[in-house]
Amino acid sequence: MTYQIDFNNNTGYIEVKDGKVRMLEMSKEICPNSICSDTGWIDKIYQSIVCLPNNIIVTIEGVEEETIDAQSF
Repeated sequence: MTYQIDFNNNTGYIEVKDGKVRMLEMSKEICPNSICSDTGWIDKIYQSIVCLPNNIIVTIEGVEEETIDAQSF
């Protein structure tokens, strides 16, 4: 699913698929360095995509499942 983001008289798009999120590439006039789209897919809680020129931050939020870090016998 793709979501439209409107900002500063421009438009960007975020794609959500199979539990992952990414920012689709914007033109160089809107986002000169493309760092946000170059981040690629994120899929873990608290990971972020940041587009500083346009003040956009996309963060995955949720509740982490408890897992075992180590086990000893």
